[in-house]
Amino acid sequence: MKIPDDMSFGDASTLGVGVVTVGQGMYQSTGLPWPKVGKESVERNRLILIYGGSTATGAYGIQSAKL
Repeated sequence: MKIPDDMSFGDASTLGVGVVTVGQGMYQSTGLPWPKVGKESVERNRLILIYGGSTATGAYGIQSAKL
């Protein structure tokens, strides 16, 4: 994976941990359906509370929930 020029290697190395944590928390543990990029979701009005949304992993969770 190419790292953007304005991102350090250290910053890029932490991306995978946050994404995997969100995946396990939102989809593996709760059983939510995986997001379908580019397709309409059948269930649009489900409420999801992301406690700690101001953290890096919380921001990933918010972005993933919006999908």
